[in-house]
Amino acid sequence: MQRRTILLAIGATAIVAGLWDFVWRPLTERRSALRAEVTQAQQLHGWVQANIAAAKRGPGQLRADGGLAQASQAIQRSARRFEMAGSVSRIEPREQRVNITLENAPFDRMVIWLAALQSEFGLHIESLAVSRTRPGIVAGQIIIASAPP
Repeated sequence: MQRRTILLAIGATAIVAGLWDFVWRPLTERRSALRAEVTQAQQLHGWVQANIAAAKRGPGQLRADGGLAQASQAIQRSARRFEMAGSVSRIEPREQRVNITLENAPFDRMVIWLAALQSEFGLHIESLAVSRTRPGIVAGQIIIASAPP
């Protein structure tokens, strides 16, 4: 009788552990993943809403009449979107250009970000000077103009 009670307790424990491992945990992990997707979609929606006017104008339409401020804003928003905000230590609008200082920037992500600045916002990379701080990581200066010279 005691052996049977022990076997029933072990069986019940195995069933509970199986339900936890094969049902409950995957459901909670999927729910967390979906919440992350929703957050990402909301951020993207906010970015789209903020950039509708620029998209209607088309690429290359950021000009000196407030274009420098728009370029700075586009750089800041896209830096957050491409997870470069932590690497951008300074954004300085000067004359008809924006100077960006990078620290500990992942090189691959930086290249993708700069390509997006050109293709999505029509910004022109006038100067790029980076140096490797460790494998795959760079620091340096970028000068961006709101339109090609």
